[in-house]
Amino acid sequence: MSYLGLADRCLILGDSIDIGVYSDIGPGDPSKLWVNRLPDLVGISVSNLSVPGMSITSPGGSVFGLVANLNAITMAVGYAGAKWAIITAGTNDTSNWGTGIVDYIESYRKVIAHCRSLGLIVVVVSPKWRGDVAAVKAHIDGNYSLEVFRVYGEMMAYEEKTKPGPAVHVITGMDAPLLPEHYVVDKLHLNEAGQTILTYWLVGRLVSLGLWSLRVGVTLS
Repeated sequence: MSYLGLADRCLILGDSIDIGVYSDIGPGDPSKLWVNRLPDLVGISVSNLSVPGMSITSPGGSVFGLVANLNAITMAVGYAGAKWAIITAGTNDTSNWGTGIVDYIESYRKVIAHCRSLGLIVVVVSPKWRGDVAAVKAHIDGNYSLEVFRVYGEMMAYEEKTKPGPAVHVITGMDAPLLPEHYVVDKLHLNEAGQTILTYWLVGRLVSLGLWSLRVGVTLS
């Protein structure tokens, strides 16, 4: 829902990938950030609630993490309303010792349910490739790889999709055609080329789902 005369608005609930373009030499070009390109590509307005290090969970009662900040999502929707919420956070949970897999699933479920209660169409983008994708890491309730978090997170999102309310769409982040050269030296953060790949891939997916339309004269190339 949007007020008459306002472009439809999208909330981005992400992490460092969604707030900046990284570079091994000097600052990256913020105009290449996928989020910043959405108004020109698909004519929507954006409220970017992404934060470096953002997670889905709030382990140990932390005030950080999306699940501990549902009121911030409510505030961002505000009186003018918004149409979509794209949840790209989740990768940081996969390397956080204090995040257990059950906590991840249930926290994710709460975030999705809260967004839907506000009338938002939800798009879940599961964790994307990163340099330590194959690593099995210690967590409070066991040892898991990123793939385990991805699979369980997507399964939960598909469960939520079956419940009454605004639509839920699930996009597998590992399908993004990102290569090691699309990252800075840490192999965790995207450079300008990586952001361009992410932009075209993700916008293309959302257009193919019928959620967005490219502006007249725009091509994804």
